[in-house]
Amino acid sequence: MIPLDMRTIIFLHAITYVICTLFIVQLWRQNRRRFAGMELWVLNFVLQTAALALMLLRGAISDWLSIVLANTLIIAGALALFVGLERFVGRKGSQIHNYALLALYAGTFAHATFVHPDLHWRTLIGSVGLLIIVVQCLWLLWYRVDAALRPLTFNLGVVFGVYGAVSIVRIVEYFAVVHIGDDYFRGGTFQALTIVSYMMILILLTYGLVLMVNKRLLMAVVSQEEKFSKAFHSAPYAVTITRLSNGTIVDVNETFGSITGYDRSEVMGKKTIDLQLWEVNENRTAVVDALLSKGSVKAMELFFRKKSGERITGLFSAELITIEGEKNILASIADITDRKRTEESLRESERRYRELSIVDDLTHLYNSRHFHQQLQIEIDRANRYQQPLTLLLLDLDNFKSFNDAYGHVEGDRVLARIGQVVKRCLRRTDSAYRYGGEEFTIILPMTTVAEGSVLAERIRLEFSKELFCPTQDKTVQMTLSIGLAQYVGQEEIKAFVHRVDRLMYQGKQNGKNRICY
Repeated sequence: MIPLDMRTIIFLHAITYVICTLFIVQLWRQNRRRFAGMELWVLNFVLQTAALALMLLRGAISDWLSIVLANTLIIAGALALFVGLERFVGRKGSQIHNYALLALYAGTFAHATFVHPDLHWRTLIGSVGLLIIVVQCLWLLWYRVDAALRPLTFNLGVVFGVYGAVSIVRIVEYFAVVHIGDDYFRGGTFQALTIVSYMMILILLTYGLVLMVNKRLLMAVVSQEEKFSKAFHSAPYAVTITRLSNGTIVDVNETFGSITGYDRSEVMGKKTIDLQLWEVNENRTAVVDALLSKGSVKAMELFFRKKSGERITGLFSAELITIEGEKNILASIADITDRKRTEESLRESERRYRELSIVDDLTHLYNSRHFHQQLQIEIDRANRYQQPLTLLLLDLDNFKSFNDAYGHVEGDRVLARIGQVVKRCLRRTDSAYRYGGEEFTIILPMTTVAEGSVLAERIRLEFSKELFCPTQDKTVQMTLSIGLAQYVGQEEIKAFVHRVDRLMYQGKQNGKNRICY
């Protein structure tokens, strides 16, 4: 004989569920942002606990609640656990058949409670319903899941296998034994052992879920570590890990050696300052201060020394990381020495290019000769690809009066200033020209009049902010009149320029400091 009666056993089962639910809730709170489906595990444990609570109240509440609803909650909880496991392993499936099973189960249980009351028939229905869902869980964890996750899910599948075995034993017992009595709380030794078995399986299930999540977390950590290691050692730039406190080198990648000339064994455990890696030691102090205040350093150009003493230009970036409780600096150094030499060469080429006849000496914009050549090229391209093309013509208002009032030196300063304003406002695809005297043109490929008018307004406002008169005399007001138009297909270049020119003069006639298009 079992020393505890059924009501006491179910009460202990409910207490066990409460404790296990607390574990699962904590597990969900810690990992809900990492893994999907865990909220349904919590739902299962809550529904099972509620079902046992309703069973304990049998006799004090209606049979609808203590029998039909309680047993329906058990199957609903098991179904929620199954769906949660599907989402956890990334194998979502259709649940229509399970929803139909839940509805059929509730209806059959109600029939066996009120139409033809039969405790043992209800036990059979419950065992079959649980077995169907348990078999689906077992199939999911052993066969449907990806091969990479099966080592994580196999043991939990064993728990469901034991759960299914108990259900099978209950089914066999129904057909093999003659049952007498209809009082659930006087179910006898077999029913008591069954509930105790379920209680043990519940503990194993909770342990299995916790173990499965922890193994997956460990797998994620190993995967992240492997990715970091591969990225660290295969990076095309020098990567170092140094202690924040004193600059001692903790690790370097292979590229570090090819850039600096040091073997890994030569630098491990040594300080970067002692190796004279920094051309200016104060730079490390500046980097540490920036890391402490901002947390990271991005694309800082610094000079370093190779083992041979040769100076290199490095593009330095760094982040703070914590290793074994100590703050370290994860830094990368891209050798841009050749790039800087190329940039210097390009600057020299640009200087020489300005010496050619296509550049205006005063404004450093292209001149009118190059304007006509480039405009023809852009017109041909617009015709070929059916793309919009817009032309702007800018003219300084009152420039002659300004020259008369302040002299040609100040006039040249204004022209140079507008050249700077125009270049600052242009996009990479645009090009600006000094067309003649105080007139400027801008070619805007792939640009409509509406888009060009936005740029024109920006130039006009920027110029008004930039310009200042050399004296307090405000009688001469310097502004811009701008005309712009979009190219019409097959239009001749002279007609196009003339049309924009007329628009500009129209602005002058209408009060100056205007944009006409």
